[in-house]
Amino acid sequence: MKRKKQMKYVLHFQPRVSKEAKRWFLSLSEAQTQELCAIDYSRLQATSPEYINIRNVAQDWIEEHGGEREWWIQFYTDKITVRKEA
Repeated sequence: MKRKKQMKYVLHFQPRVSKEAKRWFLSLSEAQTQELCAIDYSRLQATSPEYINIRNVAQDWIEEHGGEREWWIQFYTDKITVRKEA
């Protein structure tokens, strides 16, 4: 029986992402990256009220893990994109 490849989230950085933010995102463990990406990825399918809550959760998560709240904007402006890959 063939096993399905498990999808995982992968961060893609644009050249214009801040160096400090990129360094912090790359310092996250694989589990932390997956958790944060899952939060942000859910924003893409959210309605307006849900979107604001998801944004706040992502900002809180970043801050609680040693990052700066405003680094969340890197996702919003597509300086960092989240993709699902096998």
